[in-house]
Amino acid sequence: MNKLGSLLLVRQDERVRVFYFCLIFLLIGAGMAIGRSTADALFFKRYGIQNLPAIYGLLSVVFAVVSIVYAAVADRFSAERVFKSIFLALLIAVATSWFLIVYAQWAFAYPLYFIVYEIASELLLLHGALYIGQNFETLQTKRLSPLMFGSAQIGTILGGLFVAGATFATGVPNILLAWCAIILAAILAMRRYHSVRGASLYYQRRSLTSNALTASIQEIKQGLHFTRRSALLKAASFSLFFMVVAFYTMCYSLNRIYTDTFPTEAALGQFFGILTAVTSAIALFVQFLLTGRLLRRFGIKKLNIVFPVGGVLTYIGLLATFSFPVALMGSFVREVLMPAIRRPTRNLFFNALPDYIQGRARAVAVSFVLPLALATASGILIAFKGSVSTFLTIGLIANLFYVYFAFRMNKEYVSELVGKLRDRLFLPDKGMESMLRNCADEILKELERGVNHEDEKLAYGYAKLLCTSDIDRFKRVVPSRIERATVGYQDRLIKLLASKDPQIAADYCREHIGAVSEFHLKSTMLKVLIEAGDRSIVPMLEEIVNHENSRLAAAGILGIYKFEIDELLELAANRWQTMLSMYDGLGSMSAIALLGAIPDPTFFTKLLENIKSGDRRRQLLALEVLSSWPHEKPDKLVEEALNVALESPEADVRVM
Repeated sequence: MNKLGSLLLVRQDERVRVFYFCLIFLLIGAGMAIGRSTADALFFKRYGIQNLPAIYGLLSVVFAVVSIVYAAVADRFSAERVFKSIFLALLIAVATSWFLIVYAQWAFAYPLYFIVYEIASELLLLHGALYIGQNFETLQTKRLSPLMFGSAQIGTILGGLFVAGATFATGVPNILLAWCAIILAAILAMRRYHSVRGASLYYQRRSLTSNALTASIQEIKQGLHFTRRSALLKAASFSLFFMVVAFYTMCYSLNRIYTDTFPTEAALGQFFGILTAVTSAIALFVQFLLTGRLLRRFGIKKLNIVFPVGGVLTYIGLLATFSFPVALMGSFVREVLMPAIRRPTRNLFFNALPDYIQGRARAVAVSFVLPLALATASGILIAFKGSVSTFLTIGLIANLFYVYFAFRMNKEYVSELVGKLRDRLFLPDKGMESMLRNCADEILKELERGVNHEDEKLAYGYAKLLCTSDIDRFKRVVPSRIERATVGYQDRLIKLLASKDPQIAADYCREHIGAVSEFHLKSTMLKVLIEAGDRSIVPMLEEIVNHENSRLAAAGILGIYKFEIDELLELAANRWQTMLSMYDGLGSMSAIALLGAIPDPTFFTKLLENIKSGDRRRQLLALEVLSSWPHEKPDKLVEEALNVALESPEADVRVM
């Protein structure tokens, strides 16, 4: 197990978590393979391949609605809670589809099941990435997520082989019950894991009072605004649009050939199972062994052209001979080059965009560009499905536009990257602060404009410089910038303002705290008010200290101790003790940080326990608190804790 763990980059204390996540992704992959093979076979043979273009149009509408609703609720509940809801809805949908197909024999059951699969295939892996993020730190995610997504590929291979073997034995419709069993197994595994381990480690619950749907739509509007201003994002959006049109036109063409080639739904289902297993195995091989090497050898720009060129060659082949061998080549392009080359390359392009644009750009792509392109493909195929050469020619033209905009992306990528680096490199650092003191008014005005920059990292950097150069101008400009910032940067700007003028920061917090629903920001505002000695919050402290959110509870404890509210001290101490004993990564972190502000000797042994916990973040924070501990420290206990920290596999823990 140690050798296997070393090979897969899995540390000993991560094994249970990683095994569980690999199991969940394996089940997702197996279910997706079963869903795809059965949905395609049943739809094409029973409902008719000629109806696929109309379903593309319906799918575009459903996909747009689902993506907006998902974006509105995804981070408002823990990832496992949303996952359970998705799994349960999918279980009901698949079981209902099976009943309608086998017993009710309702004709529209086939397109219904097809749409269920298409939505599920996008939603499950998308939410899977969020689920990983809520249970692993950033460095862990980078190291371990390839293993988990690789498990999904292995599940796809196994699911495809199962369909190939079971189709003639059970019939295609009854294989849906296998997918139901897999979904049920995923629900039970998830319930079992979280009943033992608790909620996702790094999930921070958000208030449900704000209008999430409105916020989701607003994010798409902001993304459209950024798209008009960013040449790279504009090229990427056009590239995605033409790629989707060409891709779905190709899908229709390939499926039409396969449907004509295999006479029965059982034969077609078996073929789809084998095809899924083989292409997934090749894609897994390419992803693990070749993609990284190809990126290092040829670079992102050259690899960005591979998938579009593969599409052009497929269309040329289909125009020359609309036959089974060319369809297999198209399936290789679609099922191997798409996941192994195109997706990782596109993600790297997004990294060149400023951080404040990336999330909104993805929202536009998923909720606007993709459904629009899918609707366009639907219209083309409905209009010209009777003429193979016509819709293939249109698909080829769309693919050529895709190639053109891929080259445009390559060009704009360099410009965007250079611009981003220029902004980062030429923003003056701390070494420039002394030069900026008593500087000319024109420079101060430039700094003021920088504080209002849309890139929040740059705005924060300029704010730090302005507070050094002209504190009065800083105090005048920053409060209005806080109101326009996202929650994370509101938090940072308030802390910066409080470090320079606690009273102005307290005045701002007192005025705006009632409208704040995000717990992290609210706790920061409370701490600012407490540090400023604002006793107006005293009536709130009893409720806050009992709050389920650990940051708010820590703020309540801080207020009770700072204001010396005797009747609440026992309540605060008990809650503090409980939080220090938590091992969920959040409650204990807030409680340890509180020991830095209030070094109460009562909780010193708990501080040492957290140093010995093995959790990197808690160890680092506890060691930092220990380094400035003002009271007498029992040498033997401290030495024991430090020896544990010195044996940590994390270098920064050993250094600390």
